[in-house]
Order: sequence, then structure tokens, then C-alpha cells
Amino acid sequence: VVDVRQEFVPSGSSGNWCFSVRWRDGALAKDAPSKGRAMVDYKEILEPADFACFVRLRELREELAKKEEVPAYAISYEVLHHTQFLNHLVEEGRLEIDENTYKGKKITFHDPCYLGRANNEYNAPRSLITKLKAELVEMKSCKEKGLCCGAGGAQMFKDAEKGNKEVNIERTEQALDTNTEVIAAGCPFCNTMLHDGVKNKEKES
Repeated sequence: VVDVRQEFVPSGSSGNWCFSVRWRDGALAKDAPSKGRAMVDYKEILEPADFACFVRLRELREELAKKEEVPAYAISYEVLHHTQFLNHLVEEGRLEIDENTYKGKKITFHDPCYLGRANNEYNAPRSLITKLKAELVEMKSCKEKGLCCGAGGAQMFKDAEKGNKEVNIERTEQALDTNTEVIAAGCPFCNTMLHDGVKNKEKES
């Protein structure tokens, strides 16, 4: 298993991000995220960061598969979101969970768009929450009908667009309506947008 933060650094960059969101919103050339290190001999790639890297690495695998000069073994890897990886470890008995930390607490989970609706993964993060002996409380819009936090549309990189309400505020309100103790998210971008939403609501109160 390889950590993408260490292995896939775009050429000409000192950072450790795939830049997917920035080319999706037109700020970068589309081939910018593809100029990372070759994925040779890796069976599994663990994506511990945001949804964009998770999706981009899967897309890159499909793009490389179309090139004759790329050997099959170089693209035979599986990309795992960190919730999928952790869930596998727990189910295989290789990772123990402290059931006392969140036992009995109410937790609501925000589905990252590209993990849920784009890749149809809803069970792994919820399975981890239930393994914590916590009570999972779903938001009004969840799973296939989940509401975007706004980061996937690059809202965290630009000023708010015209409208009555920012999308992360709408999503935060849905989360707060669950009256849970914890708002969980499977993506640091979503986490940032929801944090900002909570801060905004605190200012209003």
C-alpha cells in the first residue's frame, strides 16, 4: 500500500496534492495532475486526503490503460479511500477500535459527493461509525440524495456566488438539525466547509 501524499507529487510542485479541483474549475491545464510519479508494482493506493485525489487516481488509471506503451502491471492497482481501508483493517481484526471514546454519542455523517454519488461508497464510513458503538443519525439529504458542501465546485477557493444562501450553510443547517454531538465528514475539504458553516451559525446566534 502506498500513501499518495508521498508518491504522487505533480511535477514542478513542492506540494503533495493532485490539483484535481483546480483543473476541474479551469484554473489549471487538465494534464497538470497527471504528471506524477509512475505507479509501478503498486497493488493498492491509499488515498488519505480529499475526494479529488481519490477520483483523479481512478481516472488516471483509466487514461493510462488506453496507452499502448503503459504495461498492464503498472495500472493494476486499486485505489482505496481511507474509510474503506480502515474498515477493512477493523473487519480483518488488524485494527482495534476504542469503543469508549464515542460510545453512545450521536453522530451524523456528511457524504462527500465524489465518494458517495460518484463512486457509490456509502457503507464504509457508516460501518466505522457503528463500530464505534455510536448512534448514527442521518441528515435530511443523505446518501444518493446527499447535498454538496460546495468544495467540489471550488467554492472554498473563491468568493461566494450570487444567491440567497451559500451551499455549505445549507448543508451545515441540515447537520445541525440532527441535534447530534458530532458532524463527521470523509474529506478535509468537506470538513473545512462544514467548519466554516458552523462558525457562521455561531455568529448568527
